[in-house]
Amino acid sequence: MNYCFPRFKILSFLPISLFLLIVLIPSGCKREFELYRFIDEMMAKNIISSPLTTLTQSYEIKEQSLRSENFFLYEYEGKKYRAVHAKFPLIAGNETEKPEGMTVFKNDQKILFIGDIQGNINGWMWTRFIKHIEPEQNRDFEKFKQGNTLILSKGEYYTAEKFYIPKDMVEFQIYAGSQNPEKYALHLNIFLGERLIKKLPVKKMELYKFTQEMQPGTYQLKIGFSEVEKYSHSSEREQLVLDAIELKSANDFILQSYSTHNPKTPNTDKFRAIYHTYVGDKKLYPMYLMKTKHLLLDLGIGENPLEMKKKLMIRDQSINAIFSPPKTVLRYDIKIPESGVLDFGYGLMQEAWRKKGDGVQFHINIKAGDKEDRLFSSNINPFQHVEHRKVFREKIDLTGYGNKKVEFVFITEKNNGIHNDLSYWCNPCIYQQKDPLNKKKKRPTNVILISLDTLRADHLGCYGYFRDTSPNIDSLSRDSVQFNYCYSTAASTLVAHMSLMTSLNPKSHQVYNDKKGDKLSPDLLTIADVLRGHGYYCGALTGSGLVSAIFGFSKGFDEYHEDRNSIFIGDSAETLYANASRWLNYNSDKKFFLFLHTYQPHNPYKNSSSLGKAFLDENSEWQQINLMKLLRDLESKNPVSYPSDIEDRAKRILENYLFRFRVLSDNERQNIVDLYDGEIRHTDEYLIKPLLSELKRLNIYENTMIILLSDHGESFQEHKMWEHGVQLYNELIRVPLIIKYPGSKHRGSTIANSVGIIDILPSILEELGIAPNSQFEGKHVHDIINRVEDSDRICYAETRTGGRKISLVKGRDKLILNGAPKSVYHLIGIPSQIEYYDLHKDVSEKDNIEVENTADLNVLFKQLIEYWKGAQNTGERPQKRVELPEDLEEQLKALGYIK
Repeated sequence: MNYCFPRFKILSFLPISLFLLIVLIPSGCKREFELYRFIDEMMAKNIISSPLTTLTQSYEIKEQSLRSENFFLYEYEGKKYRAVHAKFPLIAGNETEKPEGMTVFKNDQKILFIGDIQGNINGWMWTRFIKHIEPEQNRDFEKFKQGNTLILSKGEYYTAEKFYIPKDMVEFQIYAGSQNPEKYALHLNIFLGERLIKKLPVKKMELYKFTQEMQPGTYQLKIGFSEVEKYSHSSEREQLVLDAIELKSANDFILQSYSTHNPKTPNTDKFRAIYHTYVGDKKLYPMYLMKTKHLLLDLGIGENPLEMKKKLMIRDQSINAIFSPPKTVLRYDIKIPESGVLDFGYGLMQEAWRKKGDGVQFHINIKAGDKEDRLFSSNINPFQHVEHRKVFREKIDLTGYGNKKVEFVFITEKNNGIHNDLSYWCNPCIYQQKDPLNKKKKRPTNVILISLDTLRADHLGCYGYFRDTSPNIDSLSRDSVQFNYCYSTAASTLVAHMSLMTSLNPKSHQVYNDKKGDKLSPDLLTIADVLRGHGYYCGALTGSGLVSAIFGFSKGFDEYHEDRNSIFIGDSAETLYANASRWLNYNSDKKFFLFLHTYQPHNPYKNSSSLGKAFLDENSEWQQINLMKLLRDLESKNPVSYPSDIEDRAKRILENYLFRFRVLSDNERQNIVDLYDGEIRHTDEYLIKPLLSELKRLNIYENTMIILLSDHGESFQEHKMWEHGVQLYNELIRVPLIIKYPGSKHRGSTIANSVGIIDILPSILEELGIAPNSQFEGKHVHDIINRVEDSDRICYAETRTGGRKISLVKGRDKLILNGAPKSVYHLIGIPSQIEYYDLHKDVSEKDNIEVENTADLNVLFKQLIEYWKGAQNTGERPQKRVELPEDLEEQLKALGYIK
């Protein structure tokens, strides 16, 4: 943030000087105080002290001989390696990165690190075994869940999913305790498979450890108790409180590329390795690991001294933070605006929550002139206090310092004997409080972007649906501009939302596949990137799953919340409103951008409210349903046969996707549609209605730009298919788009021109007077609304599920190019390799007509072919792959994307 002060002296005896001063002051100095982010402004000069400055000096370099006879076979990510235990712990954070200063030699010749090698050249890498388990996140044990723990009675056992353990001494860490340690202790039975490996006495809630020598293999961990040691006579039922479980190897592994070797021939190769390792105080090691992790890549953060600027994941929220292990002192000079507010968060990272210690002290001092005051002080200890395992938020009124130059000092200090010292400051910022009741002063435009996942446009009343599914969305539409033909870029959540956030078609952002861990490239801009650079505080409240921060969606957001349970419950719309209300009440005095996302009305349809069942017939077979599970069960019981000589690629497609084409009866189909419509009605009543009311109550409705849309629709066997993701017909890619402008200008307008979801980001920027980036492929809709532009936009969509398909829509013309094997066309509802529909004559896309040889269609077809070629060229920008955490895999299973 640049603050402007005149650099020349005003001469009172020269009136012209005053005139020049007024003229020459940059226009930026006249604008109101914008959001001051301490993260963005932090440079090396602001760091007065930090243990990170001398961290690397705390470690030594060791040399280790690696004897050939000590190597053993090790399988890692489906590949075989020769492995050997490192004698000392390696100083490294990420297995994909080479540990600093580490070198491996074979017969005195350097071996290349695999991460630096292109191709199949032999090399070395490293790994460590760590398995972290959060029992309460396992859906199979929801009935035992209490807060962030499981409560098990005698004879009840928690069973984790199967996982691989290497050959090593493995340390087991179990955070558990008796529900009433004053009255009884428990003897845990810990099984690996059917083998009892440990009886562990537990009393008070704390971390219990033991080690076990393991042979390599796949194991399943089971924990419960059957023996109780009582201290008093009581009829109270004995219960176990089970929290986190962690397994980790005693050693790191150095891996060498495996090649076949005759076991009868002695291996005479000599290996050695040189690497950093910690000595003395091991408590510094977690700090070192954190130093290179979770780097903040948002636009505008500037330099990152000591890599202290982080994007941290704390429970279910991704936050921007300054990593400040004690003792860290940060100092800033700033001029406070009138009605200034200091807003910040603080806490300890999850890695420190179960580390024994006395807590961390957080202080903020402010110095104005010669006077220094303590604005804030707090001590937190997540090890002793479970309620401290969160991000704390605070606001401090700075009115008394208005228009004064002050010095802020942020301090973290550790108490004696502390271990849990991974502390941070979350999003510290200063803003000028906006008075919503001051109508004389123009208020800034806020932006709220609402995505209702899997919502079909043609199932809303304002789009002509015969049922009253959406009275509140319809009301919003009357106050807005409604786009009747808006097209998504995909029929899947991940791909479409990435296009929405970046104004890029899929071939440009290249985030296609959640199972392969595609991730947004850090050099691409998001809507939050741009808006945070223009003084907006950016927040998101989402349903997680395929809009998880792990795919890069949190880029640019100051805070990105994920409700990971929303997929498993039937009232996620209500939960989203409750969270949105809290967020708005806390942040409504800022200039803000808020992204809201819910999986209602996405399958499964299990809403239990009266509105959720409003459209059901009294004879309906299903009151709720998991459609994907039903279809898979039907397929497994009575699989559809296909030719035995079918090619392998076609067979794989059919095996993975044929269940979506299961034929159900008319009554069954209507039952499913009725449940879907009920989900829409419930969402409309319990999210949209109270949200609009809350905005009006807070007096920010008028100056807020509200965009409501969906990422894609849903198929109900219109083209032989159920659900979404495989096809590109309009029931899937035509989505609602409703834009309420500030002051409700253009209210009541309906737009018949075709536009795309990639046009939304530029449209927001146009309304805010922010120039678009040349990277964006969309175009604002302002000229269409004002009838300056009367043409239809070309809208592309694509899928790589069930074979690559790409569609092009422009006005009445719709082209689809199918890349699936022709041998599966008739089985998955594809009429031909090239499909053409006249949408004016054939709204339902039932009549695939032969492409006419006209100049206009030839142009469109050539454009579609060019897009197809570009979509196949994925080497243009290397994709960033990420491993999917177990809890995210659970969410994707619940949505039906993973078996």
